[in-house]
Amino acid sequence: VKFEEPSKPHDPLIRFYKLCKKWIKDVKKNPEARSEYNKFSQSEEINQIRRNLTELLGLEKELSLDDIDKIYVTCNFDQAWKPRKLSPWCSLLTDKALEVLEYREDLEYYWIDGPGHDISSAPACVLMRNVIQNFMNASKEIPEERGIFYFTHSGTILKFLAYLGVYSDSQHLYSHNFRQMKSRKWQTSKIGPFAGNISFLLRSCSSTQSLQVCLLVNEKLESIPGCGRGCCQLEDFLKLFKKSVDNCDFDKICQNEDASEDMTATDDRF
Repeated sequence: VKFEEPSKPHDPLIRFYKLCKKWIKDVKKNPEARSEYNKFSQSEEINQIRRNLTELLGLEKELSLDDIDKIYVTCNFDQAWKPRKLSPWCSLLTDKALEVLEYREDLEYYWIDGPGHDISSAPACVLMRNVIQNFMNASKEIPEERGIFYFTHSGTILKFLAYLGVYSDSQHLYSHNFRQMKSRKWQTSKIGPFAGNISFLLRSCSSTQSLQVCLLVNEKLESIPGCGRGCCQLEDFLKLFKKSVDNCDFDKICQNEDASEDMTATDDRF
């Protein structure tokens, strides 16, 4: 087993977005990036949850949005800790309330980490370039590790999923289309859970004497958009991502050389 020394302040591969000045400026530090999330936070659906919970708990002063957030987050973690036992915190929330709060959470991840802004996913080409380099080495029988593992945060996983287009919906998630998007693909509780992971598998198919690439998300086989169902022929996989990888100039995509102001990113949630 070979361990590499960590890169500081941020790893350019598994924390690439922390080094992308355009993403930091246009998304992370831009209040407008959370506009849909903020609008939904003031919606009637959210206000109804506040009123219902206040009445349920017999309180005189209406619960704040911050109070609701704390109950929802505690519910999430408590239920994950003991999945077979209903959390008392979750019992405070109806199924409808959970759907509303989940959509609110999805809105934030969609516009910060997901397909909402192209600059969130475009720099993820560095990850695909790494995948292809390793697979090309293996296909040419150049010595390569049988398994390469990277451990990172959900922000990287969600941005890479957006890059791959695996869970792209027919329309953006907005504050006004909650009801229309109930069957959305971008549902972070399912695609970005605890211990979420993305795997690429290069396999040799003896019957056709060919190499295939398989994509697994959270240990489940997923079709690669643009490559049909199931696993993808290596040649087709390379063609599918050729343009993106060939043009993967990270500093150019992120306008790192053009940014005059300080655009550093702390090691926080986003």
